[in-house]
Amino acid sequence: MKVAPALLAAPILLLASGCIVIEGSVCRHREPREAVLPAFSGLRSIEVRALAGSLSIAGEAGAAEVRADGVACARRRRDLESIALEARREGDRIVVEAVIQQAARRRGSRLDLSITVPADVELVVSDTSGDVEIAGVAAVTLDDRSGDVLLERIAGDVTVTDRSGDVEAYDIGGAFRIEDGSGDIVVRGAAAVTVVSDGAGGIEIHDVAGDVTILDDGSGDIAVTAIGGDLRIDDAGSGDVDYADVRGRIQIR
Repeated sequence: MKVAPALLAAPILLLASGCIVIEGSVCRHREPREAVLPAFSGLRSIEVRALAGSLSIAGEAGAAEVRADGVACARRRRDLESIALEARREGDRIVVEAVIQQAARRRGSRLDLSITVPADVELVVSDTSGDVEIAGVAAVTLDDRSGDVLLERIAGDVTVTDRSGDVEAYDIGGAFRIEDGSGDIVVRGAAAVTVVSDGAGGIEIHDVAGDVTILDDGSGDIAVTAIGGDLRIDDAGSGDVDYADVRGRIQIR
């Protein structure tokens, strides 16, 4: 391990049934899905339970509803009947859930989701596979198994548990905390950053108002710049460590 302070610088056919057939693709048949619920007074959180497929969530100031639009995708046309999108109220939260029967999941069916939510509500998200993009919400708790993650303009705290795939976070108003299996981690702009564990992949952390703490890093380089508080790295793993413009104490083991 080297530690050094440094400056870092197919054709598509539309059928009469409304299905879209993509020739030569695993996803040969598609149908739209939709679920809408009005936001209500006292709404504290929105839980999104996604399965296979891409997921995009955007906060909208003053939004009066939670709207989920999906595209069901299947290898076999009859598997489209096994893919549903549900939204319901549970106490002081709204739950948006993708439902794909197991047999259809085994054949590669998925549900791509695009969701609009009120910007002042916290999100709790679980996702099995596919890329995730979340922007413009109050706070995020994310449990992701595989696929890349992009988080932008989150007003409060962000907590991420990620098994595999790159994670990028920009303009986080609160503290950012992550447990990561594999894939690169990039954080630019946060109140504080804690990397609980990182199995493999590089770590880049820039423009943090408070402390940066890396408890356990397996492999991959670490680059840290423009930190207003302390930099603490308990286990730097097998990669190099570069840092610059750290205003607080520096402790690297």
